[in-house]
Amino acid sequence: ISECDWSSDVCSSDLFFAKSMTYLIVVNCLLGVGAGMVVPLSTGLITDYFVGKQRTTQLGLNSAISNLSLVLATLLTGWLATINWHLPFIVYLVPIFAVILMYFLRPAFLKKNNVKDLSTVADTDTTTTSTLIKPGKRMNVAALLGLMIIYFLACYVALIIDFNVSYVVDDYKLSSVASGTLISVFFLAIMLPGFFIARIIELFKNWTIPLTFLGMGIGLIVTVLFKSVVMMGIGIFICGFFYGVLQPLLYDKVPATAIHSKAVLVLGWLMAMNYLAVLVTPFIMQFFGWVFNASGEIYPFYVNTIISVIIFVIAVIFRKKFIFSMARS
Repeated sequence: ISECDWSSDVCSSDLFFAKSMTYLIVVNCLLGVGAGMVVPLSTGLITDYFVGKQRTTQLGLNSAISNLSLVLATLLTGWLATINWHLPFIVYLVPIFAVILMYFLRPAFLKKNNVKDLSTVADTDTTTTSTLIKPGKRMNVAALLGLMIIYFLACYVALIIDFNVSYVVDDYKLSSVASGTLISVFFLAIMLPGFFIARIIELFKNWTIPLTFLGMGIGLIVTVLFKSVVMMGIGIFICGFFYGVLQPLLYDKVPATAIHSKAVLVLGWLMAMNYLAVLVTPFIMQFFGWVFNASGEIYPFYVNTIISVIIFVIAVIFRKKFIFSMARS
């Protein structure tokens, strides 16, 4: 940062390509668009090649690896930034490995569809094994919207940790170093369930989704109830763990709301709820602060705990319905 005069929008270093803050903003917008296309497409590959318990397991591993890479990338970029502010952008070269893998995936895809060229793969599939899709329809909009709303609420509930935990640490007069550690604990907790998601479903069955919201609520209240770094870490771990259970479950359920050729599309819509939650969470917190005439960084944890408990009760009541059950169709 010291090498650049951001106020004049000019950087003195010639390392890499960025010469101004405007340039960085534009490039990051392009990066976001690319990520928004690649993430549902890569997850869609799992729905193409796996079914049943195997698909659930693979989606869990996908979620775990994604969150693990987030933790590792954060640590790496933090270290690289101490050397030069340009260096953290090296992590964007990692997709080169994915490009190499595409060379091997393409022949497999062609063989699966029994064609010699991608252009001959028709997007006319109207078949589905899902009982949710009525004859002649391409998707069940009501079921899809239900899953999108549940994912949005889950993301909003969990995001309060990412948004506010550093302020809570400061408010409790705890070590400033604890903030980074607690955020790392959060993402590590999200990662863990992905490695054994199938076993979790076998254990809790139709109680799985209700318990994820109850677990997140318990985690949030523990985070702020005790003014201790250790107890905050335990609370954050509990919240992150149960959110990490819910994420791959919803990824696994949403393809059942559409015909096979629309699976990637509905996955993209579901994943968009995560980024929508990131965008609107500050405004929702401000709204609740106005409604309850509350201020500070603690009250959102109590509000989100209440939201979690309400969803838990609703999920228990309707736990045998598609949205809250472990049924895939």
